[in-house]
Amino acid sequence: DMNSVLIKAPQDRIIRAEMIKAELPRFGETVQVVGVPECDLYRINLSRAMWKKAADCGITDTPPRFVTARSMQTDINGKPQLDPLMHGTTIRMRGTVLSLPGVGNDDGRLYMKEDDSIVPVDVGCTPDAIRNVCVGCMIEVTGTCIMESENWRPNSVFPRIKGFMVVVRKSDDIRILARPPWWTTGRLLAVFGALLAALAGIFMWNRMLNHRAELRGQELADEKVAHFTSDLKVYERTRLAVELHDSLSQNLTGVSLAIRAANRLAASDPDGMNRHLETASRSLDSCREELRNCLWDLRNLTLEESDMNKAIQQTVAPHIGNARVSIRFNVPRERLSDNTAHAILRIIRELVSNSVRHGGAANIRIAGAIDSGQLVFSVADDGCGFNPGNHPGATDGHFGLQGIQDRIDGLDGSMSIISHPGGGAKVTISIKAKGKA
Repeated sequence: DMNSVLIKAPQDRIIRAEMIKAELPRFGETVQVVGVPECDLYRINLSRAMWKKAADCGITDTPPRFVTARSMQTDINGKPQLDPLMHGTTIRMRGTVLSLPGVGNDDGRLYMKEDDSIVPVDVGCTPDAIRNVCVGCMIEVTGTCIMESENWRPNSVFPRIKGFMVVVRKSDDIRILARPPWWTTGRLLAVFGALLAALAGIFMWNRMLNHRAELRGQELADEKVAHFTSDLKVYERTRLAVELHDSLSQNLTGVSLAIRAANRLAASDPDGMNRHLETASRSLDSCREELRNCLWDLRNLTLEESDMNKAIQQTVAPHIGNARVSIRFNVPRERLSDNTAHAILRIIRELVSNSVRHGGAANIRIAGAIDSGQLVFSVADDGCGFNPGNHPGATDGHFGLQGIQDRIDGLDGSMSIISHPGGGAKVTISIKAKGKA
């Protein structure tokens, strides 16, 4: 019981007291104790007790009595018997340590072997007493003998003593007499066995370890690639959403300005009003086309295509009508980030759409390659052509070439246009290539 103490009273009487408070007196301290007296078959006990320090009354500790486990557990005739009068007395025993608290047992006790008996030693109050003790040590223990009973209460008519233990009171109550030899026959055989087992299994173990390392490395690489791919997809979709907002905002601003201008000219200049309304109509068509393209980009899986030729084919397919398109884009997909690949596909789609809608082209050629560290690609058609220095712009409701130029500026690239009326058109874009050739 953690709240119980043994008190030595005058005439060497031993009294067991159960304290109300968890704070207990220290060994050797003189105290005054009050409580409810109870008695069992062997002695008087105090329950619900309280204590306070008292003046020294001259009671001294009894010199320890050297005993053996056999003498503690048998009577003078050699029959099994535990003497209840040993309860609370100071004894001294010797034995070999079998286990330490927390090492092979969880009851907070040290167990030692004396002859053929196992003796428990409680060191809960003095853990420093076993600081240098190890299993196999021959030790001498001095402490208080505690008889362990099922019940010390008075309602137990014949309390049965189950055994005894020794409670260590001071850090020097355990003395090491001899330490176990380090090099024993058992340890020698164990070392030889371990060496043979290690030599027999080292090759297989290395192979298994290498295999596991390879598998784990592959798993980590796959996880990293999956995570990176997921981040790229989130980034790309976010960027497309921002792009959708920006492009529509620009086009709708143009529509708003054209309608306001038409309103101002409604009474004074009907022809000018019609021109501004036509510009607003073209701007709304651009808004619709841009919205359709952005929504298609958000849904499609073209960016996951490993072949740029196939990715271009999938991107321009909805916009070519009856025109014939030839594609020769000799740029590995792994050389392009998702951002760059998306920009290239959007530029090519816009150029192909312009060739079909405005140029009336029947044949369109798309080419691309890496040359001297530059990624160069072009879109050529056999359409009606136009004057590059005087082509319709944003003020006329046409945002295609301006949007392309904005994308190229974002890639730190350049664009050149070769065209004339009736002679088709060829647009060439050059951006810096990334990575190794």
